[in-house]
Amino acid sequence: MQFSIVGSWIVAGALAMASPASGRRDPRTRLAPPERGHIPVAFVVTDGAVMIDFAGPWEVFQDVHVESRGTTMEAKMPFGLYTVSDTRKPIRISGGMQVVPDHTFDDAPPPRVVVVPAQSGASPKMLAWLRKMAAQSDVVMSVCTGAFKLGAAGLLDEESHDTPRLLRPVPARISARRGKEGHALRAE
Repeated sequence: MQFSIVGSWIVAGALAMASPASGRRDPRTRLAPPERGHIPVAFVVTDGAVMIDFAGPWEVFQDVHVESRGTTMEAKMPFGLYTVSDTRKPIRISGGMQVVPDHTFDDAPPPRVVVVPAQSGASPKMLAWLRKMAAQSDVVMSVCTGAFKLGAAGLLDEESHDTPRLLRPVPARISARRGKEGHALRAE
C-alpha cells in the first residue's frame, strides 16, 4: 500500500510512483491502466470538504488520456472517478456549494486509488472504510489536511507527517517518509 500526503499539484507524481497493495502485484510495478475499462478512483467527501482539494485532483485524473487505448475520449480515459460519503444526500463543501455523492461507504465499488481531501467530517464509518481500503487499494492519498483523516484512521506511523498548508504556502522540497503500509510524501 502506498500512502501519499500531497497537495493537488502533485497527484500525478504520486501515481507515477505508486506501488501495489497487499502483495497483489509485484512491488516494482506501477499502477497501470487496464487494456479496457477504468482504474476506479474514489474521492472521499464529507461536510466541509475543501473544493480545491478534491476538484483539483479530480481535474488531474480526468485529464489523463492514453492515446493507445482507443479512438473515443471515453476509451482513452484510464480513470473512472466517483465520490463516496456517509450518505447520498447533498453535502455542503467549502464556500457553501452542495455536492451529491455518487456512493456511500456501504455501496461504493472497490477503488484502486482513494483520494482524501481536507474536510471537517470524520465519521466512524468513513474511518473504518479508509482502513478497509488501505488494505485493498493500490494507493491511498491525502490532500493537505486530509492527512489528518488518514491519521485518525490509524493509517500513519509515529513519524512526522506534515501538510503544506500548515507549514507555508509553497512547499520547498519533498521527502519520503514511511507510512504503516508503505511510503508517504512529505511536502515542506
